[in-house]
Amino acid sequence: QTIVEELAASPQRKYFMVSGKGGVGKTSLSASLGVKLAMEGHRVLVVSTDPAHSLGDSLDQDISGGKPVPLEGTDLEIWGMEIDIEAAKKEFQ
Repeated sequence: QTIVEELAASPQRKYFMVSGKGGVGKTSLSASLGVKLAMEGHRVLVVSTDPAHSLGDSLDQDISGGKPVPLEGTDLEIWGMEIDIEAAKKEFQ
């Protein structure tokens, strides 16, 4: 059993956080893990706090605006969202 299969088989686990230094593949891993989990029947929201908004590029869709956006071109239950950090900071000032 691969680690992704193990993660997908766990109904208790609700959140996965991917972190690391710049350029190590966090966005690619997050996007592909999200798609795989959705393919396994999970409802998935992939969220990025990266100001570069590269998650939208990886998913080939505009997911900016700070609200979940259903991914186009699939029947999977998967949404993407890029958080606007500046707007989020203003909420807490």
